[in-house]
Amino acid sequence: MKQIISIYHDFSSDLKIVWDNLTSASDSSPFLKFFLHKSWYELFGESKSLAVLNHSDNLLMPLVMHNQNAEMTGGQDLFDYHDFIYKKELDSDKVKEVIDYCFSELKLKNLKFKSIVNESLTHKLIISSCNELGLKVSSSDEDLSPYLDLKSSFEDYLMNLNKKNRHEIRRKMKRLKSAGNILIKQCTKDEVSDWIEIFFKLMIQNPEKKIFLNDKRKLFMKNIISNSIENQFGELNFLLINEKPVATTFFFKQKSKLSVYNSGYDSSYSSYSVGLMNHVYNISNYAGTISEIDFLRGSEDYKFRIGCASRNLITLSVKD
Repeated sequence: MKQIISIYHDFSSDLKIVWDNLTSASDSSPFLKFFLHKSWYELFGESKSLAVLNHSDNLLMPLVMHNQNAEMTGGQDLFDYHDFIYKKELDSDKVKEVIDYCFSELKLKNLKFKSIVNESLTHKLIISSCNELGLKVSSSDEDLSPYLDLKSSFEDYLMNLNKKNRHEIRRKMKRLKSAGNILIKQCTKDEVSDWIEIFFKLMIQNPEKKIFLNDKRKLFMKNIISNSIENQFGELNFLLINEKPVATTFFFKQKSKLSVYNSGYDSSYSSYSVGLMNHVYNISNYAGTISEIDFLRGSEDYKFRIGCASRNLITLSVKD
């Protein structure tokens, strides 16, 4: 096992080559991308040591460690999902071997897997691996992660809503159009530096998001938004009324999926439901071209009023 598992202690160029090879597919999860983990560690990992376990260049397990405790890189406040880094299929033997390495070679006492999808293969393989290794594992609920099935047209999407929500969306779309000239603006990479400040101004009109968006988190979000758009992996757009930006969304783009990372709106335009309508316009623009919009962590009411189902996020705690 020692011969096939190696460790990186920094986000080196050599690690990037291995990591990027595993996540190069167009449908790779945004939360598995190298630049997200590197940016997070540079800003938030100062008190913890980094250990990225590399199993034969086919599976990576990026950990931050402190006093024989470890968890995957990326805080729950900024990473909606955690997982091993792998290419196509998660290998059960490799999962078991890296978990075993954590306790037999790194001498960990506690290992946490946060933000794991309850229904995922990752969950099943962690449980089975721990059982085979004689490790104690417990599970606790974290949050819901709502998502919207969007394989059909926008009209089909509306018809699949219940009558009340369908009527509400149509009524609000009609009211919004009465406000003036409506336009969805998508930022190009050359426009991001200017428009990202408008994004933050709209975002912090929500009191909870204003508290959330401290200097470090703001810098992290600047980094990942700029990088994602530069690499055609993200989109920053705005709902404009008479050329004034009144709502905004940043989402990650995959081949068949959007992941809505954050959003905001001008509260003085609440009578036009601009926050909700910005999401509806995104649904309208992408309906039939992708299979899913993932609204990520959080059970806010609006997500279910636009027709979302949900996944369960859990934390798995492993002890020797």
